[in-house]
Amino acid sequence: MNSILRHGVEWRRLLQAGVVGISAAVVVKVCCQPELPESWRQRRTFTVVPADTKVFDAQNKALQMVANAAGLALHDLQRVVRSNWCGLELIAEVIAAAPENDKRSLAEQMAQRARRQNLLPQADDVQNAVASSRPRPETRRTYGVDVGGDAPLYLASGHEVSDINAALEQLRDEGLVILSAEAQHEEVRKALRLPGLGRPVREVPSREILALGCSAPLEPSAGRRHFLLRGTDFAEQVVVPLLAPIMPLCYRYFSENRPDASPGSFLNDGNGHSCSRLYLSECQLLVSDPGAVNQMWHCDAWLTGEDKCEGLTVILPLTEVDDELGPTNLLPGFNLGATMKGLKALAAAGGSVAPTPLRPGQALIYDARLMHRGLANSSYNRCRVVVVMRLDMLDTPPPGATVFQTAMIRALGVLLQGLSSVYKVLPIPNLRTA
Repeated sequence: MNSILRHGVEWRRLLQAGVVGISAAVVVKVCCQPELPESWRQRRTFTVVPADTKVFDAQNKALQMVANAAGLALHDLQRVVRSNWCGLELIAEVIAAAPENDKRSLAEQMAQRARRQNLLPQADDVQNAVASSRPRPETRRTYGVDVGGDAPLYLASGHEVSDINAALEQLRDEGLVILSAEAQHEEVRKALRLPGLGRPVREVPSREILALGCSAPLEPSAGRRHFLLRGTDFAEQVVVPLLAPIMPLCYRYFSENRPDASPGSFLNDGNGHSCSRLYLSECQLLVSDPGAVNQMWHCDAWLTGEDKCEGLTVILPLTEVDDELGPTNLLPGFNLGATMKGLKALAAAGGSVAPTPLRPGQALIYDARLMHRGLANSSYNRCRVVVVMRLDMLDTPPPGATVFQTAMIRALGVLLQGLSSVYKVLPIPNLRTA
C-alpha cells in the first residue's frame, strides 16, 4: 500500500510539473505572439534589385582610384581582388560615399593598408599572386581546406540588396535571411540537364554530374548525394558567380563580426601579421532523392573560445522546394553561445521553421553555427536539387566540431524539436499576421 501511495505522489508531482511547464509555455506564447509561417517568411525575405546607375558608376570610379593609388591597372586590381577574396569592393563603396575632396586621399589610405596586410601586390608581382590562387579539384581529403578559386565581383553584377541594413540586422539577430532575385541558374540547369523551370525533376543521374569533373558523391545519410564541386571549371565559371549579388551582404557581415580580417581590417587598419581573409570552404551540389530520410540536427561550425564568426552557409535551390521535398529545417537564432536569444527567436517563430516554398533565384543564408537539418523527401517521384556554398575565414576552417560536440548538438536539437512540436499546438488568442 505504501508503495502504491509513494508512486501516486511521484506521478502527481510529475503531472503538476507538466501542468506548470505547459502553463509557462502558454504565457510565453501569449507574450511573444508568434507569427504565422507565411508572415514569418515574408518579414525575413529581402529583394535583390538592379543597382542605381549613379551609385554603381561612383563605386566603379572609386575602385579605379584605389587601382591608381596602388599603381595597378584596374584590370589587374580586379584580378587580385578576385583571387584573394579580400572584399576590396566594399571599400570602393565607402570611398564613393565620402565627400568629393576626401575620396582620393581615402583611396590612397586604403591602398596602403591593403598592401601593408599583404593583400595587394606590386605591379610586377600580380601574375604570381593570381597564379598562387589557381584552383585545384577538391577531394574528400581536402574538404574544407582552401583549394583556391576566384571570388565573384559584385560590382560587375550591377545588383544590390534592397534594404541591406535591415537584412544584415536580421542575419545578426536570428542567424538567417532569405534573398530573392530573378533566377540566374539557366547555365547550371543546362549543364545538369534539368528540365525547365516549373517542371519537376524526376531523377538526377550521378553520371551527368560526374561528367562535370567532380569526384564520387558523399552519402552521409540515406537518399542524399553530395557532389563536391570546388576547383572544377563548372564551379568556377558557372556556380560560384551566382554568389555575386549576395556578396555585399556577406562582406558586411564578416566585416562587422571579424574587424581583424579583411575587408573589416581595411576600415580599422588591422595588423597585417594577424589579418585573415575569406575563402570558399564549400561548394557542392546536393541531390535529395525520393524517400531520403531526415538528417540529424547539426551545425556547420562550432563556437570557438574566442567567439569568432564561424562562417555563412548559402543554399541556392535549382528546383522549387516545398514541404514535401524536404526543405532545410532551422532553429532561428539558436546558434551556439546565444541560448537566450535563441529561445526568444524560437518563441517568436512558433518553434523550428522550414522556409517554403524556396524557388530558383532565392537564397537561404544562415550563420554556420545555426542548428539545422534537412528534412525527409516524402515524395515518390521528385528530387530536391540545391547548390550549397559556404564562406569561412582562413583561421576558422570547417568542420570545427568534435564527435562529442556533434553528439551534443544532435541531442539538443532533438530536445528543442520536441519542445517546438508541443509549443506549436498550444492555444493562443489573437495570432498576429504581420
